[in-house]
Amino acid sequence: MKVGVFTTNESFIGPVLEALQKRGHEVLYWTHTPDEHVNWMNLSRLIDRCDLAFFDWCQKPFLEAMSLEEIKCKVAVRAHGMPFFDIWDSFPWNHVDLLIGASVIIGWKIDKLPPERRPRKYLHSPVGSDPTLFQIPKNKRYGRHIVTHSTTIRYRKRVYTTIQSFYDLLQLDRKWELSIVGEWEKGYSGWEGRQYTDPCLELMEDLDLMTKVRRLPNMDQETWRAFLGGQDIFVSNSIREGVQVSLVDAMLSGVYPLINCWRGAEHYYPRECIFRTQRELVDKIRAWLKLPLEEKRRLSQEMREWASERFDSSVNTAKLVEELEALGG
Repeated sequence: MKVGVFTTNESFIGPVLEALQKRGHEVLYWTHTPDEHVNWMNLSRLIDRCDLAFFDWCQKPFLEAMSLEEIKCKVAVRAHGMPFFDIWDSFPWNHVDLLIGASVIIGWKIDKLPPERRPRKYLHSPVGSDPTLFQIPKNKRYGRHIVTHSTTIRYRKRVYTTIQSFYDLLQLDRKWELSIVGEWEKGYSGWEGRQYTDPCLELMEDLDLMTKVRRLPNMDQETWRAFLGGQDIFVSNSIREGVQVSLVDAMLSGVYPLINCWRGAEHYYPRECIFRTQRELVDKIRAWLKLPLEEKRRLSQEMREWASERFDSSVNTAKLVEELEALGG
């Protein structure tokens, strides 16, 4: 089967490409260029050549492709998050052969639509990570190291709020350290660029946290793996998520996760790891610290097993590709 792959965000496409090629499919990859006229021509030509068009994210060039008068091939799209929520109740999903939801919330939204506007088929398929790459260090030590991650520092991840909560924690125990990993300099327009990162920096200055909070750049896989080996708690303070890959990496590495109670979080993570308020977050961090060493080791193993069973990227991607193959008959 000839599979056209279209995306302007390659964050999660790698495992899909690898699985398609391993199963003998011809992958035709759409290349995004600075010239929109060239992009449009390439899109039109590639659509005509493939048996299946697979779009990652409900953004460019998905909407442009769906504006074509006639598409002869099958169409599958994987919805990851924010672009989907912008269009979910207005887009004619009945023109899509397979909608893949990377978050359980996406399926709940689709269920609210009238039957005639729903996609022909829906698949819940969370992204994940590689349990063979991220593992618990043999001689893991436990301390007071917290990490949070946002590829681009943005409001949805609530980095500002995490800094405030960390300040509250320090009023009770000054020995804790926080690492914020992500891109601070570049960002999207509006509240995902300097309009958000500058207030975060100002907050750290005003609370005298510049020496207690480490701002680290995004890391390559090997560096990230080594870094996680020395962390104790991963804080995911987002207002909405699917499966946060960096959080899965951390769980596989034996780092204890604490997750904000966005709708759907209990579908993915242990109930005891979910906090409802920032005060509860601080309380859970302090409760973890009081645990005996053997209990912390047990929790590290339990978190790894939890993530391995649910978020093994090779397993989840294989199921996804099987559904894509079914579209080709």
